[in-house]
Amino acid sequence: MIAGFCHYILFAFSLIVVNSGTESNRLKPGSDEHRLPDNVRHHKIEGAYHPLYVAVAEIEYKNSDKFATLACKIFSDDLELALQKQYGKKESFNNPADVKSLSGEIDGYIKNHLQLKINGKQSNYSFINFKTQDNAVLIYFRINDISEISTFAITDTILYEVYSKQVHLVYVTVNGNRKSGKIANPVSQATFEF
Repeated sequence: MIAGFCHYILFAFSLIVVNSGTESNRLKPGSDEHRLPDNVRHHKIEGAYHPLYVAVAEIEYKNSDKFATLACKIFSDDLELALQKQYGKKESFNNPADVKSLSGEIDGYIKNHLQLKINGKQSNYSFINFKTQDNAVLIYFRINDISEISTFAITDTILYEVYSKQVHLVYVTVNGNRKSGKIANPVSQATFEF
């Protein structure tokens, strides 16, 4: 679900930016490079660039399970930059030798930048794993010992130290009731009531 929605937004936004500019901003024949202003960051997805600073967090909970899942999706090059800033070493998701150390670093980074409150109480979550998909990293966590959720609050500053225009899309589903929100730097909090 996260993957499809993000790709749709990225694709649509790319078309708007490319098609709405002046001739000098349009794609040149035979080139895969946009002529966009220098202040716009370019991500390359399957041969096309898109200028976005976006990450996604999705939380799902069912009363019968007594736990919730948290999935984060972040562009891999952006996460590599953030990890390099926090840990002072350059690693790549494309290098198999780095994958083992990346697990611990991702866990620490996310926990430093993403706090959750369920029913007004700080909630801890446990790292499960991560995987790369195209040019993104999907990171999975589990939030244990939940009997019910009436309010869910999130504080999300992932990549805020890297990009001043970072945006987070947040989706929270409780017993099939799905709510969504957007958090854009410098704002870092959102609350959902169920």
